[in-house]
Amino acid sequence: MTATDAWRNAIESLCQKLGWEYSTQETVGYLAITCPLPNDACFSGALFVVSEAAGRLMLALGYRKTIAPDNLPAALNTVAALNFGLLGGCLELNPEDGKIRYRDSLLLLSAEAPPDMLRAFVATTLRNALTHCADALFESAA
Repeated sequence: MTATDAWRNAIESLCQKLGWEYSTQETVGYLAITCPLPNDACFSGALFVVSEAAGRLMLALGYRKTIAPDNLPAALNTVAALNFGLLGGCLELNPEDGKIRYRDSLLLLSAEAPPDMLRAFVATTLRNALTHCADALFESAA
């Protein structure tokens, strides 16, 4: 079993436990697992990407709210200020459509996918996306 297979199994199992629907797509070089979150008040979805070549597992959480075009300059400044103080993860703001996501990644050190480590990574990413970033960003762009 490859590292990608192990992480696919672990991520799909965790998504099932969380009640998240998901779709899996594997292409040359990476595996993507997309989880729409239609009933979540804050997030529109989650995206997991496993890249053995990069040795990374990435999780991106898309916020449900977007930034209006008139508020983009202030929001871009706020994103830069918030990212400056983060120890891990980062906010990303797409200036073309105002969509925002919080992204973090995990270094894959072996072909194993420990479920406890994956749960902790997802929980920490969710917590960081909710507590450190969302309020300040959306208040600055209001």
